[in-house]
Amino acid sequence: MELQQLCSINAAIYQPLYEMAQGLISWMEQKKNKLEKRDFHLYVSCWTGDNALRELEEANISKQCFPILLECATKAIKVATDLETAEPHISGMGVITLEGRATGNWTYAFSLWCLNPAVVFRDVADLSLSIILTSGTLSPMTSFTSELGVHFETSLEAPHVIDVDSQVWPAVISTGPGNYPLNASYKTADGYAFQDAVGKSLEEIFKIVPGGCLVFFPSYKLLEKLCNRWSETGQWSRLNAEKPLFV
Repeated sequence: MELQQLCSINAAIYQPLYEMAQGLISWMEQKKNKLEKRDFHLYVSCWTGDNALRELEEANISKQCFPILLECATKAIKVATDLETAEPHISGMGVITLEGRATGNWTYAFSLWCLNPAVVFRDVADLSLSIILTSGTLSPMTSFTSELGVHFETSLEAPHVIDVDSQVWPAVISTGPGNYPLNASYKTADGYAFQDAVGKSLEEIFKIVPGGCLVFFPSYKLLEKLCNRWSETGQWSRLNAEKPLFV
């Protein structure tokens, strides 16, 4: 490992980073067999609050050692970006992917997600004299402002432009042409029968609904699968003949 080699040159900077990387690798190896299936080809484990802190401590990342790691990382980056120094440093690319050598092995990822928008918005608010937010989906304002952690002195909630009584028709379509169930779970989403049924259903809807149609999908992965399938079968051309398609 690159960090291990650099430890012999400057242990004060690279040894803590090397131990952190080793701790993360060991932690991921321990957890990879305890993942829960979230989607097709997607297994995850999620922790929040104190549980997340305990997991980080298992990976040798704690509140006590974080300042040291941050200082070492800052110094390592400075050495790597200093064009005038000849001192060995971390390379710009840790792993090179050889073309044509792709395998079907699983890829494990470690992510830290901040799910509180107020954390990011606070920096924006502190740097601004005034902030104007406009959208058609901000209402109700009470919950929106609490999520951002900022009180807005002036706000306006205008009536919706859509007449619910005459312009909205809510319905659930459970089956497509041929009575095939429109079930987009990971067990059926990869089946050609389901993908074809969705395409034919949209074609019939396009024929009936005037103007344009806005279609949402559960995920970008499913959207890509459907678009590829419809391009192969000609369904894409039939849909485009009814209404111009934009993705």
